[in-house]
Amino acid sequence: RTLQTTAGVVSWDELVFATGSLPFVPPLPGITQPHVFAFRTLADVEGILAIDGPAVVIGGGVLGVEAAAALRRYGDSVTLLHRGSGLMEQQIDAFAGEQLQMLLAERGIRCVMESRIAAIDAHQVRLEDGRAFAASRVVLATGVQPNKRLAERSGLACARGILVDRQLATVQPGVSAIGECCEIDGRTWGLVAPCLRQAEVLAARLCATPGEDFCWQDSGTRLKVSGIELFSAGELR
Repeated sequence: RTLQTTAGVVSWDELVFATGSLPFVPPLPGITQPHVFAFRTLADVEGILAIDGPAVVIGGGVLGVEAAAALRRYGDSVTLLHRGSGLMEQQIDAFAGEQLQMLLAERGIRCVMESRIAAIDAHQVRLEDGRAFAASRVVLATGVQPNKRLAERSGLACARGILVDRQLATVQPGVSAIGECCEIDGRTWGLVAPCLRQAEVLAARLCATPGEDFCWQDSGTRLKVSGIELFSAGELR
């Protein structure tokens, strides 16, 4: 029960992985250029805002729509490229996606569905069909993936995330995981509310007062774009 660090060895009685998640970076030509940013940390935001000119946001999920709207509020020209047939298809149906696209267009945000990106150049993003969109900066809102790198190097069982039971315990005695890095019954979570609930369950167990197993009922998703009242609930069909 020791932790190897660059500063030495640390002993532990209980170890909790809370390593969060990492942005998914699609393997596109030009993706490593300095004007291409993930949309994850404060440093990412500072880098995005340090560059003037037209912006291209890749990804039409909740985060991509919010990023595009925020950039547009700064007065920049914004193009939103989405691989799917409709915006936020994991939260809303086709009709609602069309309405959202119209509302964004009214705000000056150009939305391009079913976009297949060929490459990111120095000043533009090119699609496989030959179209190109000016881009002084490119923002990636293409999702996240559990940060399980350290856990895998340590020999813990992982699938998409670090595998834990409903008490947040791994199969390794004394080792637990919570938050975006963990996987329970084939599911991972990327919102703060379920992660806080996981912390409550784990804290109770670590204090030798274990309570109910972790269980989460998905709640609604609210889009944080000023002027657009969009709320979704229920099951998509």
